[in-house]
This record gives sequence, structure tokens and C-alpha cells, in this order.
Amino acid sequence: MGLLPETNQIEEYVKNMSSVEKEQLREKHKKLAEIEERRRERKNNKSKAKKKKATQGIYSQVDKFTKNKARVTHCYSCKHGLDSRKAEKCSKCGWIMCNCGACGCGYENTNVTVI
Repeated sequence: MGLLPETNQIEEYVKNMSSVEKEQLREKHKKLAEIEERRRERKNNKSKAKKKKATQGIYSQVDKFTKNKARVTHCYSCKHGLDSRKAEKCSKCGWIMCNCGACGCGYENTNVTVI
């Protein structure tokens, strides 16, 4: 036998408990369920915050004149900051072109699809 008693032993134990003990057990289960629910909510909120933060930096500003979202990111090659309002877009891949000459055409990553 392991650390936990067999199911029939648990059922027998609960059957022989007083009503006060049963109520205490219910309260403990209720508190544990509430704790688990709060843990799930925190985990879910962290996940949502990560997703929001990931997209927030990409389209963080709106161009005042064109009303289009301005893309602010960095060059994958030289790590220089890029802003779609100040740099040209590549006509082939649509990515912002860096002063170093890098764009999406030269980017090799299996997780990204060049449009």
C-alpha cells in the first residue's frame, strides 16, 4: 500500500466522521478550490499580459497624419532601432529596411513567414 489509503478505506473513514468533522472537511476543500482558482487566474492573467506586451511594442504609436499604426522594432542583423515612419519598406518582403541593408528577404527563421 502506498501513501494514500485505498478508496474503500477513505469512504469508510468519511462515513464514520461526525457532522462537525465533515463540515470542516468541506470547508478545507472549498478553501483549496478557491486557492487553486486564484492560482489559475493569476497564471491566465500573466499569459494575457505577456501577449499584450509582445504586441504593444510592435505597434505602439499611431502616425498622426496617416492614422496608420507606426511599427517600432529593431533590426535582426545589427540590432539598430527601426521606426516605420522614418524608414523605407522593402518592396519585396514588406519589412522595414535598416540602414545596414537588412530586411526580411535575408532573414532566416522557421518561425516567421515573410509576406
